[in-house]
Amino acid sequence: ALNQFNSASIELTQKDQYYFAMQKSSALNIIGNSYFNLSMSAKDLSLDSANVYFKQDYDVALIFTPPHKDSKLLYSLRRTKVLIAKKEFKEALTILNQADIYDKNSQTNQEVSFFKTLAYQHLENPDSTLYYAHRFLINDKTRPNTAKNRAVIYDIMAQQYGKIHKSDSAYKYSELTI
Repeated sequence: ALNQFNSASIELTQKDQYYFAMQKSSALNIIGNSYFNLSMSAKDLSLDSANVYFKQDYDVALIFTPPHKDSKLLYSLRRTKVLIAKKEFKEALTILNQADIYDKNSQTNQEVSFFKTLAYQHLENPDSTLYYAHRFLINDKTRPNTAKNRAVIYDIMAQQYGKIHKSDSAYKYSELTI
């Protein structure tokens, strides 16, 4: 239905075109998130479907007038989320380490740090894992998923400190997990 509307012979004002593009982008993002949430394993085809809808969302966002300044960043984070779910940690880090993904003024720094923490943990790099875990905690936001993610970060930090034989810190973060 979203694609069929494009071919309709309805004349829209620039404001209406922008509004429609925003709604279409939002709908595609919701569908992508729905497929992502349906996935049960790293090999689940729902993750591929999520990627397709996130890419379509990004393509629509590119036609916004004026353009949204964080479109590429948000698309990159969505791709990263899917790659981490697929256990493709090196590829996720490649995207996250691109120069333009991290913006000192961006509201997404906490998400970048969260995803880097997950990727480095699975790549068994405790120093980088702890570094980005601390950055996640420094960039504390009050989004709905922040409390859940904070608990995940505390658990990861407890594990990593345990691996490097810093039992006091491991105990501190395991207590915070509770």
